[in-house]
Amino acid sequence: MKLKFLTMITLLLFARGCDFYSTRLWFFQPGGMEGEMNPLTRLFGVGWNGLIISNLIIISLIIGAYFYYVFRYRSPRHTTEPLKFLDFVSELYYKQKRQGIPDIL
Repeated sequence: MKLKFLTMITLLLFARGCDFYSTRLWFFQPGGMEGEMNPLTRLFGVGWNGLIISNLIIISLIIGAYFYYVFRYRSPRHTTEPLKFLDFVSELYYKQKRQGIPDIL
């Protein structure tokens, strides 16, 4: 799990770094902000510092949520193993065995 987590975080950071690199190539040229399609820059006039701060906030939220999913989240365990598919689905979504549903599968 640690390898999967580190691989995904590395890929995320690499992708964000490539995005910053490609944006930097034309962002600092004279008139470069006129063609910017990012809503933070286009609508709110946020500069380079604002883009970095917003990306750091978003990346930290993504890493935190993914860390929780990989290391902390535990799916509920069933006490008995259902014998039929409809029993399994009923326990998974409704936390109780199915009642009054005819066997069609």
